[in-house]
Amino acid sequence: MMNEDKRGLSPARPISSQAFGMKLPAGSMFVNERIKQSEVVKKLQQSGVSVIVQDSMGSVDFFTSNTTATVLVSEAEVMDRQHYQNKLMKLAQKQNKYRGVALVEKTPLTEQYCGDLQKFGVIDCNLVVLPVRNATEMAQQLMSMVHQDEQPANNPYRRRHRVGPIDSNVLDTVQLFPGIGTVKAKALLKRFKSVKGICEASLQDMECVIGKSGAEQLKAFVTQQMGHCKAAAT
Repeated sequence: MMNEDKRGLSPARPISSQAFGMKLPAGSMFVNERIKQSEVVKKLQQSGVSVIVQDSMGSVDFFTSNTTATVLVSEAEVMDRQHYQNKLMKLAQKQNKYRGVALVEKTPLTEQYCGDLQKFGVIDCNLVVLPVRNATEMAQQLMSMVHQDEQPANNPYRRRHRVGPIDSNVLDTVQLFPGIGTVKAKALLKRFKSVKGICEASLQDMECVIGKSGAEQLKAFVTQQMGHCKAAAT
């Protein structure tokens, strides 16, 4: 175990992406060195979470476990479409090794942009997107993820493909689709299990759940969003 400095931060040392296969001590997380002075990290220190600073984490801001990579999308970044799309696509490219989670700062200033960001993150990048209002909520969410990752049976990210209660964040995302309210959103998730499953469903399968008109509208929307993702990647 590395000695901690007076601020409660373990000193940074170079680490390769392969090294993140090591088992984190209980109640610990890796933090990218470039954000070690941020307000959210200060709040994590105050909470008693062991913050282990690393300087070779690339675009990832936090590892709350060996398998969960998290990025923060700040208020300014939410309002810059190209910037957040690039950031989320980089995280999505790591999903062969890690689960990708994006914590998005949703404030009165950014609320109008969060819908598009959430659609892009969930539909196009297959990420878990969680809105938070400020640094305090970010820290609370990260602490919750650390504790959940210690208990696999209670970890919603590890249960994401299993049949169970519908996650409220996923339900909210599906309701952002045109013409989809609570009832239709729940029906779609019950049938297709996830946002990705909905996006990959055929028009005929959608019709069986929400009818011909609703299915045509939803399929056209999903196809358009997929096209935007491909264009952004080129």
